[in-house]
Amino acid sequence: MHPWRHAVTLLPSARCTHPYRTDILADQENSERTAGGLVGAIAGKAKEAAGSLVGLEQAARKRQEKKRDAAEIERKRLAASRQAASRSAKAEEQRAAKERLKSLDVKADALGEREQVLTATDEAKRLGDAASRVKAERKTGPNGNRS
Repeated sequence: MHPWRHAVTLLPSARCTHPYRTDILADQENSERTAGGLVGAIAGKAKEAAGSLVGLEQAARKRQEKKRDAAEIERKRLAASRQAASRSAKAEEQRAAKERLKSLDVKADALGEREQVLTATDEAKRLGDAASRVKAERKTGPNGNRS
């Protein structure tokens, strides 16, 4: 209870002598009967002002709470966005790694085929040279004489 409320709060047994006005103000915490007339009006205005202050404080708290909630939502949204970007980057890296591996496999296969071709070419040349020697030996004979 606010300190100024004690000054205008009357005991239930006290009655206002003003014939036209008796104010009963309801407080959220406590129901009180106040004097009517000028004193009652002043008390009513004071209570109304206090209620307004309480209302303003509650509104300010709600605004702060909404700001905190909005900031938390934004923080979560940004975190989710960063996670999605991270997942996307990882997926792109994996795709690129698979592409590089596939490219290396193709190159390895090409090199293997080239090696086989070179080996076959070398073997063909060796066999051709051997055949030429044999042919030359037949013409000249084993001792180098022509027959």
